[in-house]
Amino acid sequence: MRTWAILVVMLSLCCELPAQGFDWQPSPRRPYQAPTSFIGLDAAIGLAGHSGNLPYLEADIANPCCSYERGSGVPIRFGLAAEFWVAPTRAVGLEVGLLTHSVAFTAPEQSLVRAGKDPLVTRYELSVATSHMTIGASLRQRLGSSMFIAAAGLRGGVLLSAAMTNREVIVGAGTFASGTTVEDLPATGIADASGVYFEPYVSLGYDLPLSTGYYLQPSVMIGYTASSLSSLHPWHATTVGLGLRVMKGR
Repeated sequence: MRTWAILVVMLSLCCELPAQGFDWQPSPRRPYQAPTSFIGLDAAIGLAGHSGNLPYLEADIANPCCSYERGSGVPIRFGLAAEFWVAPTRAVGLEVGLLTHSVAFTAPEQSLVRAGKDPLVTRYELSVATSHMTIGASLRQRLGSSMFIAAAGLRGGVLLSAAMTNREVIVGAGTFASGTTVEDLPATGIADASGVYFEPYVSLGYDLPLSTGYYLQPSVMIGYTASSLSSLHPWHATTVGLGLRVMKGR
């Protein structure tokens, strides 16, 4: 009976140890039960392509003078992450963090006719800086017997702050009546940023065991904002980024 009990314990340990793919057992004489839950730090940075239709209504002009349709940005996110392994190769992930995003939109160039002078070519530019509190959940799957892990998840963001700067820039020769080549314009007429957004995403990471109970996970990810980032007009972003996690077993 005692022999059978020992065998059952050994088999259970063997089943538990490779649950996340980490071999943290120092030796057969010092068995280590691998944790099934992890918590740690999560950080990511990316490049985002923005598309939309954000019309700008300049003061004293009845019709929109331009529309911002293309832009680019750099999202930076950091926070806390947790993993709960519900099967030997499958885990559920949770995260909470802070996302800051700087976006630059550029409208098509316009030519202004001037009496007795060459046309003045100008361009409207919009700079947006936002910060969001983010909450997300994901399903994470180990790929075969490798240390690669694929994930699919949904991240939501709640707007904390938003600032917009609008300006008109001269492209080429010439100046405005003020003698400058750049004029700051009021952002009035541009729709405010939406208070909430949702972003489905997929990622591929690789787990690197550190010391016992710790691991490092670099990853690549791609996401798309399914809901508009504007409260009134279409505005979506596609983000490709790099992530890094440092996790500790509990």
